[in-house]
Amino acid sequence: MKQRKKEFGLYLLLGMKESQITRMVFVDNLLIGSFSLVIGILLGGLLSKFLGMALMNLMQYDNVITLNFPYQAIGSTIILFLLLAIIASIQSFFMINREQLVELFHAKEKMEKPIPSSFIMAALSLVLLATEFFLISRGKESSIWLDHLTFAMIAVTVGMIGGTYLFFRQFSGWLLQKIRQKHNFHEGNWVLWISSLRFQIRSNTLNLTFISLFSATIIFLIEFVSINYAVQFEAVGRNLPNDIAFQSLDKETNEKIDAKIKNSDHSIEYHKTLEALVGKPYTNMDLAFENPEYFSKDVFLFH
Repeated sequence: MKQRKKEFGLYLLLGMKESQITRMVFVDNLLIGSFSLVIGILLGGLLSKFLGMALMNLMQYDNVITLNFPYQAIGSTIILFLLLAIIASIQSFFMINREQLVELFHAKEKMEKPIPSSFIMAALSLVLLATEFFLISRGKESSIWLDHLTFAMIAVTVGMIGGTYLFFRQFSGWLLQKIRQKHNFHEGNWVLWISSLRFQIRSNTLNLTFISLFSATIIFLIEFVSINYAVQFEAVGRNLPNDIAFQSLDKETNEKIDAKIKNSDHSIEYHKTLEALVGKPYTNMDLAFENPEYFSKDVFLFH
């Protein structure tokens, strides 16, 4: 809305009313939001299927991931986009009524100023990122983490958040400033590209910082899941290479499993069956478990 103040001033000069501009902004946001919503839902559904298949592959499961579009989530997203369009329209209405026509024309010039960057702050961003990387790469067995856990955690947090923020806000601006000082800067489209990037750094620093940190967190979680399951499967293969465990479902299934074992080249050296009784709970499962939705509704009693 702040970037469109000059546009609103032109509409007022041409004779449009504040209510007409507000209605136009609402329709504009609604159309853009609808287009983004449709594309986002389609891409989200496809990417969720792809990421689900990748996760099942990492966990070595044979589950089939279907393409699913949950209606409740889609409805919540539509309501959210509608609320954003309404909020943006209300904001534009108050902004147009509060600002003078001359101020609307000069608002964009007042706002678009490149961020002054310095070599010290640019270097500080690299130092913070290097410190964070160094501490993380040491591992939990390092003396830094064993003897100075609190200091290491604070240093990693500051280096991760502060270093990323300063990297986009200061280092990128300093780098663009150095490119402007090159002798061939005015050749080709360098002037347009570099100038546009310098003005966009101010408004996009927080967005780029959040996206980078969020992406790093997602990558870390995926690596943790893959490494965890790989270590578990390797440990089971080393410690229990010839063991098999299964849940008995019915007599026919048991006979098929026994037939496969007998037809194999490995004879059974030890066998144990755990019998269980199924009972129905009389009290609420919330009293016994923190997350009752993770457990079965029935109670199994083993002897």
